[in-house]
Amino acid sequence: ILMATNPLTALPHSLMQLPLKQLILSNCSLQQLPAAVGACTSLVELNVEGNSLGELPESIGLLTHLEALSVKGNRLRTLPGQVSACTRLRRLDASENELSSLPTMHCPAMEALTLTRNRLSTLPQVALAQCKVLELSQNKLAGVIVIPEAPMLDTLSLAFNQIQDAEGLEMCEMLTVLLLHNNRLRHVPEGVIALRRLVTLDVQNNEISMLPPQLGLMGSLTRISAEGNPMRSIRPEVLRGGVQKLKKYLCERLPPGAAEAHQSSSAPSDDLFPLVREANATGHLELAPFGLDLSAASVWNSLVAGMQDTVSVVDLSRCKLAALDGLAQQLPALVSLKANDNRLSALPDDLCSLRSLQELELTKNALTSPLWRRVETHGDLLPSLRRIDLSSNQLSSLPGLLSRCPQLYEIRAGVNRIASIDNILPESTVLLGLRVLDLQDNQLTELPPMQECAPNLQTLVLRNNSIAAVPPEWGVWDSLTSLVLSGNPLRGLRMNIIDQGTVAIKRYLASRIPEGAQPPVRGVVDQRARGGGGWDDAGTEPPRGFGRQRDEGRPAQHPAADPWAGSPFGPSEPVGGRAAAGDRRIPTGTRPAGAQFGMDPGSRPSSAGYGVRPDAGGRPPPSTQGANMSRLAELEDILANPIGISSAKIAALKRERAKLLSN
Repeated sequence: ILMATNPLTALPHSLMQLPLKQLILSNCSLQQLPAAVGACTSLVELNVEGNSLGELPESIGLLTHLEALSVKGNRLRTLPGQVSACTRLRRLDASENELSSLPTMHCPAMEALTLTRNRLSTLPQVALAQCKVLELSQNKLAGVIVIPEAPMLDTLSLAFNQIQDAEGLEMCEMLTVLLLHNNRLRHVPEGVIALRRLVTLDVQNNEISMLPPQLGLMGSLTRISAEGNPMRSIRPEVLRGGVQKLKKYLCERLPPGAAEAHQSSSAPSDDLFPLVREANATGHLELAPFGLDLSAASVWNSLVAGMQDTVSVVDLSRCKLAALDGLAQQLPALVSLKANDNRLSALPDDLCSLRSLQELELTKNALTSPLWRRVETHGDLLPSLRRIDLSSNQLSSLPGLLSRCPQLYEIRAGVNRIASIDNILPESTVLLGLRVLDLQDNQLTELPPMQECAPNLQTLVLRNNSIAAVPPEWGVWDSLTSLVLSGNPLRGLRMNIIDQGTVAIKRYLASRIPEGAQPPVRGVVDQRARGGGGWDDAGTEPPRGFGRQRDEGRPAQHPAADPWAGSPFGPSEPVGGRAAAGDRRIPTGTRPAGAQFGMDPGSRPSSAGYGVRPDAGGRPPPSTQGANMSRLAELEDILANPIGISSAKIAALKRERAKLLSN
């Protein structure tokens, strides 16, 4: 129940009888929390911050399912010891109160304890076995304090107190953020040097006269704030010049041989540990910005072993990797893997077993063919793969298993040595989802029947190959909107046409189709193209009729596979009969009734039919007048209910109707 920002001074007793899981009473006018709150044993979250509570009822200990308790911004002077009975309590925020002491609390699940802006003069006696965040800023802590053992502690904030020294920090081995600014420290606590995972150290505005040179050797430390201290040995511009400049200065102050001794005694994976821990918390591991060296097997094995199976996005670019062994087994839920600019020459076979993998980037490596050495030749491999980038390698062919990736949307394999792609686009395969194919800077001389194998392709990049001829039928390939052919020894297709772009190229190719020839079927329109969210967006199997084997005797023109369904050119006329048993491709023997193929609406010939010329009077021959009347009726029906048709195609339909009426 959300009852925040209401002028409530008391809670109705009946409210406590409800099976509540969340009760938000923040910023009301409550002066007392009734003992009956203990009856809400199903509560998971209780928020009473911003009220005027002077105490909490002891019955709060009955809330055994409570995980989050916020009493921030009240007038509490202590907390009841019964809080320890809330064994599932994970987050407690009691900041901005008048707390001067706390009872001993044993909350084994506690992960975050926030006690800022109170009057605490001693550290709370709280079990911190699982605690990751402890905030005690703006209290009255003074003198030498002893940090309790907290093996999982990630963030410790002790700013704005009167602390002179902090002991026991070396026991917080997981600590990454330590905030000690605005205290009375005369030196950096000794335990800081032992914190190998420390990322942020803030000791601003203290009484520190010098920084320990060993800070310069802490590889994980990426932020040091030390301004506002009476340090005469370090110039202000060094303190303000960034952490790398400061760490370099500190290393220069080390005794001779200290840096070498530290390097030989340090574990090589220490710098990785904070990054791995963050990856386990967020599910994302990104090492590319750090330029780490993972070439040593011990470092790689330590990295892989440290990651939990919940990590789904991994970027290992620029890490000098020569292998990816063990990664797929450790991270079975991997969705995105990037390992660009490494030293990979092959991939482990088990990488093909990642059923959730959608993106695979392996550019700028030394990959050769075959990419996978021993891969089973049956079954679906990488069934969720949508995008693969193998650019700038040494491949002589693309991996054949790509022909069995039903969700594949984009293939990029430029700057390789590929001479043929017949293995991924054989005549028996139809990749209906493929939209982008980049094969620039390879050794291609000819191409398979791509218009049939990848009928919905939109972008095709063939720059800088050895292709001598392009099929004229590409000129009427409707789905193809970007075609790059420059840098090929093409016969007949002049450079000035290529330089004008895709529209000019397709117009030229369409003009080379022999008069009266039956052009190939256009790109198949899948569900997503019709505006309904295609099967590949949902990550499910394609619907029946889309690239799947048909039952014997099923009509070839299945509604879901009609390449003209939803087209502005009207319904199709099946001329191919039934599909043969086992045929995996959508039939190509269909054509639109009275429609023209591949021509811009403004330049379309007479709608009397492909290859049929009008008579000398400008009217179609009598044999086609009936077809024109039928087509006109179809256009009227479509324009009367143009659901799912774009405005551009509606305009094309109207122009066609006007032309038919004029005839």
